[in-house]
Amino acid sequence: MQQGSVTSGHVDTTLMRKNWHQLAIVLTLLIGAFLRFWNLTTLGLEHDEVANWLIDRSILAGKHGIYFQEAYGHEAGFHYLQTLFVALIGDNALALRLPAALLGTLLIAVSYTFVRVLYDRQVALIAALIVAVTFFPVFYSRLALRAIMLPVFSGLAGYFYWRGCKLQVASRKWGAVAGLFAGLSAYTYMASRVIPIFFIFVLIYQLIWQRRDIRFSLDVLLSYVVIAAPLYIYLALTPSADFRISEINLPLEQLRQLNVRPILENAWRILGVWGWQGDPLWRQNVAGIPIFPTWYIALLFYGGVLVMLWQRQPRDLFVLLWIATATIPSIVTIDAPSTIRMINMLPLLGVPVAVAHRLIVERLGSPRMWQFVLVLFLISMFARTTEMIFETWPQSEEVQFVWQQSLTNMADSLDEYIYLRNVTVIGWTPDTMDAPTMELALKRDDLALRFAGRDGGSVEAVAVSTEEDAAIFRPLTPQLPLHPALLPLLPSDISYDDFDWHKYRPAGNLSAENTPFDSQWQLLGNTPCEIDGNLCHFATVWQVAQVGAERQSVFVHVLDTTGEVLDQSDVQLNGRASWQVDDIVLVAHTVDITNSAEIRTGIYHPEPPYVRLQTPSGADSVQLTVITEQ
Repeated sequence: MQQGSVTSGHVDTTLMRKNWHQLAIVLTLLIGAFLRFWNLTTLGLEHDEVANWLIDRSILAGKHGIYFQEAYGHEAGFHYLQTLFVALIGDNALALRLPAALLGTLLIAVSYTFVRVLYDRQVALIAALIVAVTFFPVFYSRLALRAIMLPVFSGLAGYFYWRGCKLQVASRKWGAVAGLFAGLSAYTYMASRVIPIFFIFVLIYQLIWQRRDIRFSLDVLLSYVVIAAPLYIYLALTPSADFRISEINLPLEQLRQLNVRPILENAWRILGVWGWQGDPLWRQNVAGIPIFPTWYIALLFYGGVLVMLWQRQPRDLFVLLWIATATIPSIVTIDAPSTIRMINMLPLLGVPVAVAHRLIVERLGSPRMWQFVLVLFLISMFARTTEMIFETWPQSEEVQFVWQQSLTNMADSLDEYIYLRNVTVIGWTPDTMDAPTMELALKRDDLALRFAGRDGGSVEAVAVSTEEDAAIFRPLTPQLPLHPALLPLLPSDISYDDFDWHKYRPAGNLSAENTPFDSQWQLLGNTPCEIDGNLCHFATVWQVAQVGAERQSVFVHVLDTTGEVLDQSDVQLNGRASWQVDDIVLVAHTVDITNSAEIRTGIYHPEPPYVRLQTPSGADSVQLTVITEQ
């Protein structure tokens, strides 16, 4: 009877520990989900997110592939998942970002499962908590970008690999499954190309130090090759598709020329990325903040790495090799340490922390006290991540610019001002990203939108509607300055925190006769010249007779008595494809009219052979009468 009581008590204790552990992992998933889903759509839309949406729309239109060359080249895997959400939910930020948030939450479970098969439940739980609350994985789980898909698939590959290895006789089917997920990871993100490098290093390690049967690892690599081969064949046959790498691989090119300094400098920067220096780019991080800004967790990470190197257990070396190879894409490219290029470390990121913590508990005793200390610092990390995600990072002016917060706020206002129907948006990329950004951000579809933007320092060409229900919106983060000649024509009626609201004020004394140019434009005239030293600021005023997508520019030439050009102004008509027939287009110029005998203007195609539009009389320019104002 007494023995039965002891056995029963032991079973009860084991069951309680198991139940507590299950509760802890569920709580970890809930905490991670909160950080990934809360206020997911409050931030504006970043250019890459909009570019993703355009690719998704092309898939829905019937364009399929394993690799898309748009937006510097994208592997197709994430896009097909994202396209499913766009089809189900619609064209909005929620549909774009939900797949990443779901994958980021799934990554916590993958990390736990992967680490548990390597070590045990306690180490796995700590590793999962690290993934759940650290800024690095949370950040990339909140963006509509494909990178977060890589650690999920690579983590599954690692799990099935190690599960097969733990069998007394490695089951070759697990090697094939591991290779399957490793191969699928090739279709997620560019940094996935370190996966075969990792497994080749594992194979070399087995040959030299373990001297074991390597057929299992060969099965992994063979399965990887079969699955990933179509992508690599496509890239080999289409070198231009992968040109983005050529833009960022300067350290690798220097290494090929036997200059190792850039690689070593990058390696040194990356060595500190976990504790004392971080990613320098605001678009990828709170600039300069290390992966573990909490000093205690950072010390545990570095201490855990040293312990694992000292122990030299196969599983420890496996983890360290995984983390080391994950840094390769950042080592061989610019802007190190780049967290997004090192994203493959995420499944095992927390392992050194967990290993160091367990050693402290074993050597110093008082496990409950040290668990309490760890929990306190993890709570501190949660609070720090919450502050950075929802306050510090979004407040950066660079972030607000890259995530086009002004355009999002404009869209919110336009959804309210239903009496406005003809709107000009002065933006940053009127020919590429402004239009799809507004389409995504707006809820209404009854607006006739025009887009304009600057070509150089200030905004020089703006198309405006003459209708009563018209307005012009100009972002202020960062501020897009208007050319001095446009200021009298576009007075600011209302100013918000992120944008100005302008109304077109028709020019009065235009000094020119109406002149058509190739049935596409009508020159209405030009405004008086405002003298600024030797310079003259004025605007030519045009009316759209025909809308076209081809690029065009307005020129002004200042000529002397012999017809030689003394000075000139060339203004590209950005956003022309969105302009409407009968719109008024204001084009600002600054020229030196000293010693001028004649001033002429016209329109031409700014690409070879630079063809000019003609008037009905066959002329390719007309003379302007410029009245000066002091």
